[in-house]
Amino acid sequence: MAGADYIIVGSGINALVAAALLGRKGRKVLVLERNDRIGGCIRTEEITAPGFVHDVMATTFVLFLTSPAYPEIGPELEKRGLAFAHTATPTAVLLPDGRHAILSMHRNANVAAFDKLAAGDGARFAADIDRVGADAPFLFALLGGSAARPASRSSHSCVLQVSPLRTTSMQPFAMSMS
Repeated sequence: MAGADYIIVGSGINALVAAALLGRKGRKVLVLERNDRIGGCIRTEEITAPGFVHDVMATTFVLFLTSPAYPEIGPELEKRGLAFAHTATPTAVLLPDGRHAILSMHRNANVAAFDKLAAGDGARFAADIDRVGADAPFLFALLGGSAARPASRSSHSCVLQVSPLRTTSMQPFAMSMS
Protein backbone atom coordinates (compact mmCIF):
# COMPACT_ATOMS: atom_id res chain seq x y z
CA MET A 1 0.00 0.00 0.00
CA ALA A 2 1.70 3.13 -1.18
CA GLY A 3 1.47 6.00 1.21
CA ALA A 4 0.75 4.01 4.35
CA ASP A 5 1.04 6.06 7.52
CA TYR A 6 1.51 2.92 9.61
CA ILE A 7 2.59 -0.61 8.84
CA ILE A 8 1.56 -3.24 11.38
CA VAL A 9 3.39 -6.56 11.28
CA GLY A 10 1.16 -9.38 12.50
CA SER A 11 -2.62 -9.51 12.68
CA GLY A 12 -3.44 -10.69 16.18
CA ILE A 13 -6.13 -8.94 18.17
CA ASN A 14 -3.78 -6.18 19.39
CA ALA A 15 -2.66 -5.44 15.84
CA LEU A 16 -6.23 -5.39 14.51
CA VAL A 17 -7.39 -3.08 17.30
CA ALA A 18 -4.43 -0.77 16.65
CA ALA A 19 -5.24 -0.72 12.92
CA ALA A 20 -8.92 0.01 13.59
CA LEU A 21 -8.15 2.85 16.01
CA LEU A 22 -5.63 4.38 13.63
CA GLY A 23 -8.06 4.01 10.72
CA ARG A 24 -10.77 5.80 12.71
CA LYS A 25 -8.33 8.71 13.06
CA GLY A 26 -8.00 8.87 9.27
CA ARG A 27 -4.62 7.16 9.07
CA LYS A 28 -3.73 4.79 6.26
CA VAL A 29 -2.76 1.45 7.78
CA LEU A 30 -1.19 -1.60 6.17
CA VAL A 31 -1.44 -4.84 8.16
CA LEU A 32 1.00 -7.57 7.11
CA GLU A 33 0.33 -11.20 8.03
CA ARG A 34 2.43 -14.23 7.10
CA ASN A 35 -0.35 -16.78 7.69
CA ASP A 36 -3.27 -17.54 5.39
CA ARG A 37 -5.74 -15.75 7.69
CA ILE A 38 -5.81 -12.84 10.08
CA GLY A 39 -6.51 -13.01 13.79
CA GLY A 40 -3.40 -14.55 15.31
CA CYS A 41 -4.38 -17.17 17.89
CA ILE A 42 -8.02 -16.09 17.85
CA ARG A 43 -9.85 -18.17 15.29
CA THR A 44 -12.66 -20.69 14.96
CA GLU A 45 -11.57 -24.15 13.87
CA GLU A 46 -12.78 -27.72 13.61
CA ILE A 47 -9.96 -29.37 15.56
CA THR A 48 -11.54 -31.87 17.97
CA ALA A 49 -14.27 -33.68 16.05
CA PRO A 50 -15.86 -33.39 12.58
CA GLY A 51 -18.55 -30.73 12.55
CA PHE A 52 -17.65 -29.37 15.99
CA VAL A 53 -16.08 -25.92 15.91
CA HIS A 54 -14.85 -23.82 18.77
CA ASP A 55 -12.82 -20.71 19.33
CA VAL A 56 -9.11 -21.29 19.79
CA MET A 57 -7.59 -18.98 22.43
CA ALA A 58 -10.92 -17.20 22.92
CA THR A 59 -9.92 -16.27 26.46
CA THR A 60 -8.16 -13.20 25.09
CA PHE A 61 -11.51 -11.78 23.99
CA VAL A 62 -12.15 -10.89 27.64
CA LEU A 63 -9.22 -8.48 27.55
CA PHE A 64 -10.66 -6.85 24.43
CA LEU A 65 -14.17 -6.62 25.89
CA THR A 66 -12.88 -4.95 29.06
CA SER A 67 -10.40 -2.67 27.29
CA PRO A 68 -10.93 1.01 26.45
CA ALA A 69 -10.90 0.06 22.76
CA TYR A 70 -14.12 -1.97 22.81
CA PRO A 71 -16.46 0.91 23.66
CA GLU A 72 -14.82 2.89 20.87
CA ILE A 73 -14.89 0.32 18.05
CA GLY A 74 -17.31 -2.34 19.37
CA PRO A 75 -20.50 -0.74 17.99
CA GLU A 76 -19.02 -0.58 14.48
CA LEU A 77 -17.86 -4.20 14.72
CA GLU A 78 -21.34 -5.26 15.89
CA LYS A 79 -22.90 -3.50 12.86
CA ARG A 80 -20.64 -5.68 10.73
CA GLY A 81 -21.73 -8.92 12.44
CA LEU A 82 -19.54 -9.32 15.52
CA ALA A 83 -21.45 -11.00 18.32
CA PHE A 84 -20.22 -12.66 21.50
CA ALA A 85 -21.91 -15.74 22.95
CA HIS A 86 -21.33 -15.56 26.68
CA THR A 87 -21.86 -18.50 29.00
CA ALA A 88 -22.09 -18.94 32.77
CA THR A 89 -19.73 -21.95 32.49
CA PRO A 90 -16.83 -20.74 30.33
CA THR A 91 -14.36 -23.56 30.91
CA ALA A 92 -13.83 -27.02 32.34
CA VAL A 93 -11.05 -29.33 33.47
CA LEU A 94 -10.95 -33.01 32.49
CA LEU A 95 -8.40 -35.21 34.26
CA PRO A 96 -6.95 -38.44 32.82
CA ASP A 97 -8.82 -40.54 35.41
CA GLY A 98 -12.18 -39.16 34.22
CA ARG A 99 -12.79 -36.71 37.06
CA HIS A 100 -13.79 -33.27 35.93
CA ALA A 101 -14.77 -29.82 37.07
CA ILE A 102 -16.98 -27.39 35.18
CA LEU A 103 -15.97 -23.88 36.16
CA SER A 104 -18.37 -20.98 36.32
CA MET A 105 -18.30 -17.21 36.64
CA HIS A 106 -18.82 -17.57 40.40
CA ARG A 107 -15.81 -17.74 42.68
CA ASN A 108 -17.46 -19.80 45.46
CA ALA A 109 -18.71 -22.39 42.98
CA ASN A 110 -15.19 -22.71 41.54
CA VAL A 111 -13.66 -23.09 45.01
CA ALA A 112 -16.13 -25.93 45.66
CA ALA A 113 -15.40 -27.53 42.26
CA PHE A 114 -11.64 -27.56 42.95
CA ASP A 115 -12.18 -28.92 46.48
CA LYS A 116 -14.28 -31.72 44.98
CA LEU A 117 -11.26 -32.73 42.86
CA ALA A 118 -8.83 -32.63 45.78
CA ALA A 119 -9.20 -31.36 49.33
CA GLY A 120 -7.43 -28.01 49.72
CA ASP A 121 -7.35 -27.19 46.01
CA GLY A 122 -10.26 -24.77 46.44
CA ALA A 123 -8.38 -22.82 49.10
CA ARG A 124 -5.27 -22.77 46.88
CA PHE A 125 -7.37 -21.51 43.95
CA ALA A 126 -8.89 -18.77 46.16
CA ALA A 127 -5.42 -17.69 47.35
CA ASP A 128 -4.13 -17.59 43.76
CA ILE A 129 -7.11 -15.51 42.63
CA ASP A 130 -6.55 -13.13 45.56
CA ARG A 131 -2.91 -12.72 44.52
CA VAL A 132 -3.89 -11.96 40.92
CA GLY A 133 -6.56 -9.55 42.19
CA ALA A 134 -3.98 -7.67 44.25
CA ASP A 135 -1.87 -7.19 41.11
CA ALA A 136 -4.82 -6.58 38.77
CA PRO A 137 -4.26 -2.82 38.22
CA PHE A 138 -0.66 -3.47 37.18
CA LEU A 139 -1.48 -6.53 35.06
CA PHE A 140 -4.35 -4.88 33.21
CA ALA A 141 -2.30 -1.74 32.62
CA LEU A 142 0.26 -3.95 30.88
CA LEU A 143 -2.39 -5.73 28.83
CA GLY A 144 -4.72 -2.88 27.99
CA GLY A 145 -3.36 0.62 28.20
CA SER A 146 -5.26 3.59 26.88
CA ALA A 147 -7.39 3.51 23.75
CA ALA A 148 -5.49 6.60 22.61
CA ARG A 149 -2.32 4.53 22.23
CA PRO A 150 -2.17 2.34 19.10
CA ALA A 151 -0.03 -0.32 20.78
CA SER A 152 1.54 -1.01 24.12
CA ARG A 153 5.05 -2.19 24.83
CA SER A 154 3.54 -5.51 25.94
CA SER A 155 1.98 -6.07 22.52
CA HIS A 156 3.36 -8.89 20.41
CA SER A 157 2.79 -6.83 17.28
CA CYS A 158 5.20 -4.31 15.89
CA VAL A 159 3.74 -0.97 14.84
CA LEU A 160 5.85 0.98 12.42
CA GLN A 161 5.12 4.61 11.69
CA VAL A 162 6.23 5.48 8.20
CA SER A 163 8.44 8.57 8.17
CA PRO A 164 9.34 10.50 5.04
CA LEU A 165 12.96 9.96 4.04
CA ARG A 166 15.00 12.99 5.00
CA THR A 167 18.29 11.51 3.84
CA THR A 168 19.41 8.81 1.46
CA SER A 169 19.36 6.33 4.37
CA MET A 170 18.18 2.79 3.70
CA GLN A 171 15.91 2.95 6.81
CA PRO A 172 12.59 4.44 5.69
CA PHE A 173 10.69 3.33 8.83
CA ALA A 174 10.90 4.73 12.32
CA MET A 175 9.64 2.60 15.20
CA SER A 176 6.77 4.24 17.04
CA MET A 177 5.58 2.57 20.24
CA SER A 178 3.97 5.60 21.85
